[in-house]
Amino acid sequence: MIHQAIPLLLSSLDAQIRKLGGRGYNCDVKATKANGYSVSYQFYTDKGTETLITENVFQVGTLVCEDEGRKYVMYYPDKAEFSLVRVVQANRKQGGKILVHSWLGATFPAAMAELIRRYPNHIDWNRITPPPTIYC
Repeated sequence: MIHQAIPLLLSSLDAQIRKLGGRGYNCDVKATKANGYSVSYQFYTDKGTETLITENVFQVGTLVCEDEGRKYVMYYPDKAEFSLVRVVQANRKQGGKILVHSWLGATFPAAMAELIRRYPNHIDWNRITPPPTIYC
């Protein structure tokens, strides 16, 4: 059976594979390129073969702010946009975590210019220009 993975910022690949009945990420998991930055992970369970497909997204970098915590610069090619994403605890009724997105731009240079505008005192911009594809 094929399953769509929830965002990896919310749950690790290992946890999602275990939840579906697999033994974990490093236990006989076969990874193949799916679409864009998406990867298909095939593994075995007591019920047979399962497939977990990650979302088509690329993590460009991480921004750590003392007052705001950790944020992730993400590229979503299906939407052709860069976003600043942070993970926050959901309210008590919902439980768990949610992702809060803040739009940065449609291109890498525009997104970086917006980041520098928002955080002018930030010095260490450890980021990666999204490659055209990934390789498994």
